[in-house]
Amino acid sequence: MRAAEISTLGSCKITDRFDPFSADYLADPYPTFAVARDAAPAFYSADLDHWVVTRYADVRHVLRTTAEFSAINALDPLTKVCPHAGAILKEGGYAATPALTNLDPPGHARQRRLASAAFTPKRVAALEPFIRNLAQRFCDERLRDGHADMIGEFAWAFPALVLFHVLGMPEADLVRVKEGAHYRGVVLFGRASEDEQVAAARELASFWQYAAAMVEARTKNPGDDFVSALVQARDVDGDNGAAGAARGDEHHADNAVRRARNDHEPAGQQLSSAARRSNFLGSDLS
Repeated sequence: MRAAEISTLGSCKITDRFDPFSADYLADPYPTFAVARDAAPAFYSADLDHWVVTRYADVRHVLRTTAEFSAINALDPLTKVCPHAGAILKEGGYAATPALTNLDPPGHARQRRLASAAFTPKRVAALEPFIRNLAQRFCDERLRDGHADMIGEFAWAFPALVLFHVLGMPEADLVRVKEGAHYRGVVLFGRASEDEQVAAARELASFWQYAAAMVEARTKNPGDDFVSALVQARDVDGDNGAAGAARGDEHHADNAVRRARNDHEPAGQQLSSAARRSNFLGSDLS
């Protein structure tokens, strides 16, 4: 069989079988992408109505070639939000404002400048004692008899609590923020029924109000945290995080608290991947 025929056959197979919502894929996506990289490094998924790109060099090209590839739809819901859920989100004040993830230049560069102005090397260096103490606390509390569930007992909470410290959020709110991330995922990236969308919309609207109230409080009474620094950060044009043209506090609530909801996930996923690949989950850590 010629190489072109093999590629076509592989392309058909991967296109037909690609389902990022399936239990097998969620448990271990690596075999699917191994096939895709060899047989169909870029393919259209009619089920998702998206193109899927699997090779590093191609992904890097897409992300860097902003004149040809836009990020504007990166946070568009995969499943259209039903009218009832949409009304709940609107009544709750929720607005899907652009963030770094779904901004094209020049807006993306502006957001990065504001974040960089607030998240300085000095602030990062100052985190080291807290992170060391948190790691020691986690080991003391959760590493029992040389055994621990690395994902459930470490990766689920540890990265988030570091970001909570950065943002100045209380540790007691961890579960609420995690739930906010879950419901946002249901609305944006899930295949939820209308009833599930409505339930998720209620929770997401409530969480949006929680985030907006936090940013409003830091705007009025700044502290030594990233949210306070962000709402005071000024861009080269004099605009700032809290009063940028027609953006308002909600914009910064979404962008700041997204860091707590989402930015900890890559660390958790990396630990999960390492554990899966080495069959390390729940093993003897002594």
